[in-house]
Parts: sequence; C-alpha cells; structure tokens
Amino acid sequence: MKKPKLDKIEQAIELIREAGIGRALHLRAQGIHQQYLKMARERGVIVRIAPGLYALPGSLRTLPKDTESKFHLKSPPFPANRVAEFDRMAEGCAKVKGGVICLLSALCFHQIMGKVPSEIWMAIAASAKRPLIFELPLHFVRYPADMLAKGVETYHLNRKTIQVHCPAKAVADCFTYSGTVGHETAVQALRQCWSQRKASVTDLWYWCRTCKVEHLMGPYLRSMI
Repeated sequence: MKKPKLDKIEQAIELIREAGIGRALHLRAQGIHQQYLKMARERGVIVRIAPGLYALPGSLRTLPKDTESKFHLKSPPFPANRVAEFDRMAEGCAKVKGGVICLLSALCFHQIMGKVPSEIWMAIAASAKRPLIFELPLHFVRYPADMLAKGVETYHLNRKTIQVHCPAKAVADCFTYSGTVGHETAVQALRQCWSQRKASVTDLWYWCRTCKVEHLMGPYLRSMI
C-alpha cells in the first residue's frame, strides 16, 4: 500500500522540479491529490509557497526573517542618464523625516513602470504631521507605521540617499491603494514586475499576504505562474 504513495510523491517532486513551481490543479490532473502533497510536505521534500502553489526546498529565494531591516546598496538600479530623477527623490527623502519613496515613484525607481510621475510619491506615517514643502511636487500617502517601515531599501549615489520600498512591496501597495493609483495600474505593475523578474514569486506572495491583498492581487498572481 505504501509503494504507490511513494511513487506519487516521487512523481510530484519530478513534476515540480521540471516546472519550477507546481500548481495543485495541474498536479491533481496527473493523479497527485492533496493527500500526497501533504505527505510530501511532511517529509520536507516540497514546500507550499502559497495556496495551491508548491516548490522544492531551496529552489526559491526566501525573504530575510527581519522584514523591517533595510538593505544598503551602493548605487541605484537605473542608468546614469536618470540620475536627475534620483536627485529629486533624494531631495524629497532629505526634506521629509521618515519619508519613504512609494507606489508610482517606487515603481519608476525600480524601472518597473516607464512613465515618470509628475509628483514624487512619498509614504509618511499615518500619525505624522503633513510636511509643508513647496519647492518639490510631493504626493503624500499615509501608511500605518508598521507597514511604512517594512520592505525599505536604502540606495546611495553621490553622497545622496534614498529610502524606497522594494519592488514586491511597491506592487502589493498598489493593490492596497488601488483607489488612489487605479486598479489597472496595480495589475499592470504586477505583470511588469513579474515579466521583468524584478521580484521572485516568493517575494510577491509574501507581500501579497503581508499587505492583506490576497483577495485583490492573488488571482492575478496565480494566473501568471
């Protein structure tokens, strides 16, 4: 009785290895039902990365345990001819204490979306006093304090610094604030982020759950994998 189960588990491992990510729906079509996936997970030979999605252990990059820590990188991820954009964002970060480049400006920074927004989108704490800055076109978005600090990356160039949300969080935030940026923009950002491999599926699912937008972002994410 045990031998068929072992064969099914081995078959599941091989199918997931070939595909990179295994979908429960596709595995079920091959005769590998939930009981075998559960056994495989208990044995530690596969991991569930999201509802209905499975991968082999170590095949996907995992996020740091401390999601509030900041990543310090030497230079921004865009070409030298876009340094002026970096300077504008850096000036905004310097003027707004605790501010983080977010949403449309974060997508632009990471080159997920090509269009440069006319305003600099800046996340501030929900309880923070609105900064009075008139020399820069700043669009402030209020975030819960805990979500403001998570997924922040720090970039340096020419002694200037930018704090910006990482690609996957910026995408998930677009679904959180879809009433502000537009639902179609959020969907396009997700598709562009995935097609350009700006974030792994693990990252995208992590921020989808952390930002509590599985009901909005999850169906699109599943359809692309």
